[in-house]
Amino acid sequence: EKMNPAEVLPEEIFLRILSFLPPSSICNCARVCLEWYSFANEDYPWKIQYQNHFLTYRITPPWFQKFCQPQYGDSEFGWKIRFIRQYRIFFKKCLQQLELSFWDVLVSSPSVW
Repeated sequence: EKMNPAEVLPEEIFLRILSFLPPSSICNCARVCLEWYSFANEDYPWKIQYQNHFLTYRITPPWFQKFCQPQYGDSEFGWKIRFIRQYRIFFKKCLQQLELSFWDVLVSSPSVW
């Protein structure tokens, strides 16, 4: 007989396990059943994702730190929404940074063409 880990493990352990998964896998877990959906939408795994992706204590480039600051009003939402919003903001700004860098190279190096 197949056992559901969410039924066997204590809730705290199951949430801790989810927190080690990449965000896309947490979303996939939500599709397994209603119980897993509930766990995948708990704050704990998303808080860990947010901290791991956006609150790094390592030495990072200044432009990276600038884009990873919590946004005004984020505290009103749960950690999943915070993560999604920050992820979108971060990658949009990264793309803008890359586009600027590309154009800087073209302008400063006419011999590229």
